Amino acid sequence: MRHLIFLIALTLATKLSFAQLIVSGEITKNIPVSKGISFIEDKEGKFTFAEIEKSKDFKPVTSDVPNFGISTSTFWLKVEIKNTTHKETYRLVVSQPSLDEIDFYQYDNKGNLKVLKGGECLPFSSREFFDPSYIYRVRLDTLNPTTVFFRIKSRDNFQVPMYVSVAEVIFETNKVKDYIFGIFAGVMVVMLLYNTFIYITVRDKTYLYYIIYLATVILTQVSIQGYTFQYLWPDSPFMAQWSPFIFSPMVGVASAYFMRIFLNSA
Repeated sequence: MRHLIFLIALTLATKLSFAQLIVSGEITKNIPVSKGISFIEDKEGKFTFAEIEKSKDFKPVTSDVPNFGISTSTFWLKVEIKNTTHKETYRLVVSQPSLDEIDFYQYDNKGNLKVLKGGECLPFSSREFFDPSYIYRVRLDTLNPTTVFFRIKSRDNFQVPMYVSVAEVIFETNKVKDYIFGIFAGVMVVMLLYNTFIYITVRDKTYLYYIIYLATVILTQVSIQGYTFQYLWPDSPFMAQWSPFIFSPMVGVASAYFMRIFLNSA
């Protein structure tokens, strides 16, 4: 009988370990949250946090990154994390700038509910951290598993990549990411300026359409990464939400016009 009880307890413990993200040891790189995520689809967007918190209808996310395709529904995510270190203060990052609405819920050690509202529906200045991604301070209990909730809504391709980290690692990671994207953007801007100079010199329409094409490509890529909202129109949620839909078709149109002019002049 004792052996049977031991086997049942071992099985439950094994399942629990697979159901949670476990933070252990010193963090030297970002830890992707690929376990411990479950969700509820709120098709009418009418559920409150009080209802969601008590709900037994959460379904596990089976992929490494939650991906809900293109949907008009509101999704509630529950993230469970077990901390086996002695450190309690961490950062939880949602690395998806294009979310329209993202609300964060967590109870503090005194039982008070902490709610942070964010997303492209609000001015950029409403964020706690000056970053296109959504960064949250989280307290991970060293004795019991920690549960946080998200309420998310988006009209774009609905992916929610998350990772746990510390401030120093996030700073280094973002620095490398900004450098790499800066190189790409810098090359594109140099090409834009070079072709602008040639157009001013020779007045050839081919270069004009190529300049327009390059400009739309730059704006599309920068808006997808969230930099246009961060630096160009931080007080315009409308532009933040709609700029990818505005600039992306313009790339196709500008490309078609450039190819037509280029082939006719060849």
